[in-house]
Amino acid sequence: MVRIYLSDMKKAAIILIAILLCAGHGKYYVRIDKHETAIFPGIKGDTGLCEYNVKVHYFKCKTPLHQALNKFTLENAFNKYIPAGPVTEADFKNYVQKNWEAFKGEFAIVNTELQAAGAVTYKKISESNILYQSKKYFVYGIYNQFITGNPNPYFYRTYQVLNAKTGVQVPWQSLFNDTLAIANIAQEHFRTQQNVEKGAPLSHAGWFYNGQFYLSKNYFLDKDNICFHYNIYEIAQYSDGETTIKVPLTEVKHLLKNSLK
Repeated sequence: MVRIYLSDMKKAAIILIAILLCAGHGKYYVRIDKHETAIFPGIKGDTGLCEYNVKVHYFKCKTPLHQALNKFTLENAFNKYIPAGPVTEADFKNYVQKNWEAFKGEFAIVNTELQAAGAVTYKKISESNILYQSKKYFVYGIYNQFITGNPNPYFYRTYQVLNAKTGVQVPWQSLFNDTLAIANIAQEHFRTQQNVEKGAPLSHAGWFYNGQFYLSKNYFLDKDNICFHYNIYEIAQYSDGETTIKVPLTEVKHLLKNSLK
């Protein structure tokens, strides 16, 4: 005999209602925009400027997917690690406000300590983007850029491919039957993209410090491609910038375990 308890039915009903309400209102997220500036006068007569520009998603439904997306945003854009569970919009905005205050506070401290060397400029940019959605997968990315005294900005992109129902992160290896074949195909695209002859040592061309090609865990999908992303310094010098290897899904369709749609 299967017993169904009322409490379990109630929980299921609440989740279903939440999903239907989100779907019925069209937009299941809001954009959190926060743009702030602060100045700090230096003793040499110059002025340090602190800029804070954030534009990220807050997902409104209490589904596993939306909980995972909000957690990912807080961790990767604001270094705020939270336990599993829903985050209210008010709490989310509060975390953003505290991040701005901490960034501004560090800016003030640095300018106080380094006044003799001149005022220091601080800048932070954080933006999130929905890259692709299907019945099976939800692809989301966050871009961060920082200037903290150095004239060259430090920037990086972080991606997540999530199971659309469970919110669990999907590693690219789980999508294919033959990961070595995928790596070989991707390396061909990389060599063509960077004009490195087949068989030539990658390290001699300034790529992959030990000369060993590998596929980044930081990847994303769109409707036509699987893309492997490497941030600055990962496989080359800063001047080479970030690198994305784009592999058309038509080339690897025969290696897929299941359809990505």
